[in-house]
Amino acid sequence: KHPHYFQEKAMLDWITHLGLLAQPMEHCTIGPYVKDICGTFPGKNWLARFLERNKDAVRYCRTAALDPKRARSFNYTTV
Repeated sequence: KHPHYFQEKAMLDWITHLGLLAQPMEHCTIGPYVKDICGTFPGKNWLARFLERNKDAVRYCRTAALDPKRARSFNYTTV
């Protein structure tokens, strides 16, 4: 196996775990996690290559604003 296989597997597991907790990682927060796992901060193209290598397991997308109709329904009485 590639020398970085277990580090990348750990990163995938952590991303999956946070996603299941409804706390997905953001582009700017992935770097510090990678530094903690690998000991070095990732390069500027690392994330794009990581996502390409793991496109079946991880999906990167932008968040959308809350629809005003849904926001009105999210109140103390309804919840």
